[in-house]
Amino acid sequence: MLLNLEDFAFFMTLNTSISSPPCVRYAILLSALCVALHERANDARRAARDMWSATITIFAAPTSLAPSSARGQKKPTSEIIRNLLPPSAILPRPAFIDFIKLLKNTSLLQIMVSLLVHVHRLSRTDILSDITSPNSSNINGAWPTNFDGPPTSGPCVTLALRETITHCLVINQKDRSWLRTQGDIHYAFDNFGPALTCYLLIAAHETNYFTSIPDSGPIEDEQIVRRMIKCCMQTKCFTQAAVLCQLTKDVDYPTAFKALQCNRDLVDASDLHYLEHIWNIEILEHAAYEHKEAGESAKKSIAISALSRPELNHSNSPAVGARTRKFRKERFFQALARQYLC
Repeated sequence: MLLNLEDFAFFMTLNTSISSPPCVRYAILLSALCVALHERANDARRAARDMWSATITIFAAPTSLAPSSARGQKKPTSEIIRNLLPPSAILPRPAFIDFIKLLKNTSLLQIMVSLLVHVHRLSRTDILSDITSPNSSNINGAWPTNFDGPPTSGPCVTLALRETITHCLVINQKDRSWLRTQGDIHYAFDNFGPALTCYLLIAAHETNYFTSIPDSGPIEDEQIVRRMIKCCMQTKCFTQAAVLCQLTKDVDYPTAFKALQCNRDLVDASDLHYLEHIWNIEILEHAAYEHKEAGESAKKSIAISALSRPELNHSNSPAVGARTRKFRKERFFQALARQYLC
């Protein structure tokens, strides 16, 4: 496929008339956008708008289902609607997905993911959690911020975005921005276990599977940390959530204390986390208090034992404290990797 070789000049010479094959017409629009972005041309927004308008027609919501298309069909109605070609569409939705799956060039795939994320953001107003676009500010800022045409079919956009990001990760399974987008998609649709796996993979690939965690890491993006906390809370891994609360910019004590209250009803390896992974004294003290109030003497003793560890002594030098935090972070995330990534 010439697009993967970035032979955009060839497509720019082709005829864009209605008689041209649909995939070729869409490839011409994509080529024009790539050329405009590469040359930093002033018409990059116009090229992005042309591609945006063509894509919107693909996902235009059908106003009704023709009786002839539904009568005698064995396929579910949802599938008929998903594959239904709107009159103004530049190409059918299945052909659009097939077109994307032919792309191997990462720059082209970044553009397609960015485009679909922005279309999804406007078409799925029922989704409250934001889905992050790939790290490409020059293209992210070029897309229109509203729809000018007919309404789009939100579920169809979601399907296309899922298919696209899955294909992207087949091409490069370690790409941070694509893992982030896939994790955000899972998170937006309450698939908390898979979302947590994606967020962990981001950190794992950047730290050689948590063997070289920097002082500020392994996850510097606070939004990811907070989403990981919620994932752990929703999957009832409450003590893991309490450990993660130490990684926010300002330690999230309210959430950590709430998690410690919830973990009394479950067995979620709290003993291990107290002794090996929590380095914040206030969180350990609250854990000991909660277990004392609940009459759980065994767990209270473990929390007190964790508090008495010499590496957590307030009199230690800052260097010792930093080494302790780094060591416990590595141990904690390696434990998460064994649980979620193996």
